[in-house]
Amino acid sequence: MGRAFFALMLCLAGLSALPCSASAADAPKPVVLELFTSNSCEQCPPANEFMRRLQASPPPGIEPILLSEHVDYWNPYGWVDRYSSAQFTERQKIYGWDNFQGKIYTPQLIIDGRRSTVGTWENDVHAAIRDLATQANRPVSIGFEPTQEQMLAVQIDFARAPEDDLSQIWVALVQDNVVAKVDAGENGGRTLHEDGLVRTLIQARASGSDATQATHYRASLTLPSGVDRADLAVVAFAQRADNHAIVGATRRPLR
Repeated sequence: MGRAFFALMLCLAGLSALPCSASAADAPKPVVLELFTSNSCEQCPPANEFMRRLQASPPPGIEPILLSEHVDYWNPYGWVDRYSSAQFTERQKIYGWDNFQGKIYTPQLIIDGRRSTVGTWENDVHAAIRDLATQANRPVSIGFEPTQEQMLAVQIDFARAPEDDLSQIWVALVQDNVVAKVDAGENGGRTLHEDGLVRTLIQARASGSDATQATHYRASLTLPSGVDRADLAVVAFAQRADNHAIVGATRRPLR
């Protein structure tokens, strides 16, 4: 995916030394879908299922990149979500304060950091994806280095443009085919299924002294024990620090 986007950008700029192939020009456009959810929220399982369908059968020309981030503010109400994190709650609050008049809720879907909607409103989600897919997108690519069994060294290349000086590079370890049995709370007695569950979300380090000019980044991820590597993937995305717009993204499975 990363190489395809680099090829596409070179073609569009007229800088490619090779013929511009149809595969580069037709590369699916990545769109990042951040679903703020909880296993304790009764309305969240339908949103999780919709995201699974969307990832399995994406709209033509679109690569949905799902980041399912479990918030922790539902935990006092009958069931503690083992995947919840104060980090994701804080991330949702920042979006709400800065971009969406302070509105946060579950299941809230933030698309490319630019648009907010309810995670079960399928028509709204599809319309937002179509709209945001027309936005300019910077190529991002991911490489892996062999390391210890439970550790993964990640290298990220970002085709930075001059206007991207405020962009941060984030790296997420995500898990598909997650099954959670909920014993109490609003979803008590249910078995929930989910894709794109964020296990780790960190900011990558620039390779060089000047982060505003860097194009190469590194990150280290710890793989969860007992999880099939075939269910894991790494997502890297470039996000502006001022307005939180995501300007480039890619996803690479571990298998």
